[in-house]
Amino acid sequence: MRRLHDRKDARLWCELIAHFSRSRDVVLVGHSMAGMIASRTAAKLQRLPVLVIGVEANLTRADAYFTGLAAQFDEPAAFQASLRTQILRMAQRDEIVHRFACSLELADPMTLWTLARSVLAQRDPGAAFRRLRCPKIHYWDAIGSSQDARDYIGRYGLPQRRLDHVGHWPMIKAPAAFYEAVLDDIRKLQ
Repeated sequence: MRRLHDRKDARLWCELIAHFSRSRDVVLVGHSMAGMIASRTAAKLQRLPVLVIGVEANLTRADAYFTGLAAQFDEPAAFQASLRTQILRMAQRDEIVHRFACSLELADPMTLWTLARSVLAQRDPGAAFRRLRCPKIHYWDAIGSSQDARDYIGRYGLPQRRLDHVGHWPMIKAPAAFYEAVLDDIRKLQ
């Protein structure tokens, strides 16, 4: 199985960031499983980001809510179909989940399955975030975060911002509050 965010992926992300940012400061924001990818990419950049924000990032295996289901499937298409069914069922009751369901339609089954399974293979999914040498902050909400994640944040004294009553998708459920928080954290660095 391909490792999450292998060297080839890291090189590609670093090249893209360097190309588009040029000499400008970079802030990386990674949501959920992408929090791990943002952290690993940040650690490999020639010039460290000024800030890495993990939004409900997968700090522990318990944080892999839907992606954790990948371990039950040997075929990527079967995993995506099952995930799609569950998400669409939830989407009938929740507009925010409906938006996620729409983005899931665009996901490549093999990529989704491989990334999801490799989250579960990580002994310490939050290690890359925790070890970053640049400023970092973890955004979380009691509704969306697992108790394991809250314990992890406390155990390692991670910088954090609690966004109450916004769940797992604060950028969708409360975009004004979310982006104000991001701007506030960036301003604190100046």
